Amino acid sequence: MAKQSPQPALIAVTGGGSGGHTSAAAGIIEALWEGGVDRQNVLWIGSVQGVESRVAAQKKIAYQAISSGKLRRYWSKDNFRDVPHIIAGIFQSMRLLRANKPGVVVSTGGYVSLPVVIAARLLGTPIVVHEQTLVPGLANRIGSRFARKVLLTFSESQAHFSGRECLVVGNPLRSELKHLPNPAEAYRRLNLDKSLPLLYVTGGAQGSNALNRVIGDALPLLLPRWQIIHQYGTLPMECDGDYLSSLARLLEVELTNRYHPIPYVESSLSDIFAAASLVISRAGAATVNEIIRLGLAAILIPYPGAADQEQLLLAQMLEKAGAAVHLDQATLTPDELVHCINLLKPTDLQIMRQNARALSLDDVEGRLAEAILNVRKH
Repeated sequence: MAKQSPQPALIAVTGGGSGGHTSAAAGIIEALWEGGVDRQNVLWIGSVQGVESRVAAQKKIAYQAISSGKLRRYWSKDNFRDVPHIIAGIFQSMRLLRANKPGVVVSTGGYVSLPVVIAARLLGTPIVVHEQTLVPGLANRIGSRFARKVLLTFSESQAHFSGRECLVVGNPLRSELKHLPNPAEAYRRLNLDKSLPLLYVTGGAQGSNALNRVIGDALPLLLPRWQIIHQYGTLPMECDGDYLSSLARLLEVELTNRYHPIPYVESSLSDIFAAASLVISRAGAATVNEIIRLGLAAILIPYPGAADQEQLLLAQMLEKAGAAVHLDQATLTPDELVHCINLLKPTDLQIMRQNARALSLDDVEGRLAEAILNVRKH
């Protein structure tokens, strides 16, 4: 009987909590599949109730949940509650890694990744860290100390990983956005008015109260020239759905038909990006990656509470490259926003799109898969 060749070692991917970490983890897994890794040879390790668990289920990715807690760099009584969860997550991760024997653990960051990375270190499993922002978070700062390789989205991040082996590969894009439809077809499917440009507003999946309010108050000034799809979020304290609906009812009938508030965007996002002339959004890692990879003109309003001012730094980087306009939430008014939008002519928007695309690397997914598989082999 011929001797069967051994199966390639499984690859474990961990990361989640925020959209940036989750999108990167999902994108890496899809890149590995595209690179020839069998679906059953990839495992995603995340939290019990995090957004990553829902994304894994939607994409039919093998998923295991562990206990996790936030590791803070400042004094908080919540540390007494979260530290035991982190310790429990380390032991759970060790059991998972022993049972599955991965050839490499890939971390995209977020608090759920830390127990997995520590367990991998204790077991001697090779570790690869992927960083999506300019300034790494605490989990990736710690994880990079144990990593064989640190994969970067931006070369500027290398300064934060002194002494580590770094490789700039970019940030993966989720598969459903890789091939945008024709704008005319997107307009038809979205039932939009062909005579008006589309403004897409998003504060992220959870929403942004500050962004929702300024857009809501600016509607009477925006809608004579634009039609708007406004993704206002699902988090009750941020979403403002009732407030926006009440404002829409006060508009003139022809303007009301140009405003489309929705709590969450799922399958229609590729159509929206294909149709949008301008995007107004936060400056999180996932959103910025979509702007760069898809070549979208954008006005960015960074979340001021983001760790290490990572959203502000990303917004400033895109503005410096001529790919976006950055506005400060603290001083933003409806009139200022409308004035900024009105200053952007079609030629300006086209230049912004070109500059955004220029920030993206070629074959990001191929670069990622190759780097990870090289670590698994050795």
